Amino acid sequence: SMFSQGIRATGRVRGQPQLLGTGTTGRPDIWVQRMRYSLRQQMQASLGDARYAGLIVALALGDQSKIAYSDRQVLNRSGIAHLVAISGLHIGWVVALVVGVTTWFWRRLMWPARWTKRRAAYAASTHIPAQTVAAIAAWVAAIAYCSLAGWGIPARRVFIMLTVFLAALLCRLPCGGWRALALAAALVVTAHPWAPLSAGFWLSFAAVAAILA
Repeated sequence: SMFSQGIRATGRVRGQPQLLGTGTTGRPDIWVQRMRYSLRQQMQASLGDARYAGLIVALALGDQSKIAYSDRQVLNRSGIAHLVAISGLHIGWVVALVVGVTTWFWRRLMWPARWTKRRAAYAASTHIPAQTVAAIAAWVAAIAYCSLAGWGIPARRVFIMLTVFLAALLCRLPCGGWRALALAAALVVTAHPWAPLSAGFWLSFAAVAAILA
């Protein structure tokens, strides 16, 4: 239901809408929403009347409003509707890509040790582990991608889980997979008490539990 998604009221505008002002342009959330709208318009203009235009927009930005009704039925009956929105799979791909690129680049900084111009970079690469830098870069990338996706409940759930794992990694805490999963579930329920009402909550945690098992 809409209540479980954080929507407490709905409304509509009657007559001709009129722009009263743009005084909130400096707010980060407004800027992010405008960027999402601009990207959505550009993607729709490029895709045109393509058969899966709405599906591609949903996979990239988490906006499912343009998915055809017939496609929604197929997705619901096949049990993969939750994967169309920004889910752990999408964010996992982005995080994995950022971790791989950051680790490769950071370790390559150690090669030119004898070059005078690269001494500062070499000193940083030898004192800060590549794993730490990659974890920080992955967390920043997750924030950027979740903001682009609109911070829906699936994106927030995945971000909290990722934060728990990265915090345990950076703090060198003996936090195993099951303990991190339980802590992430507790934080998700604390932040979003109605999250367990959605099927995506159980599918996400069940998938991670199956991988751990």
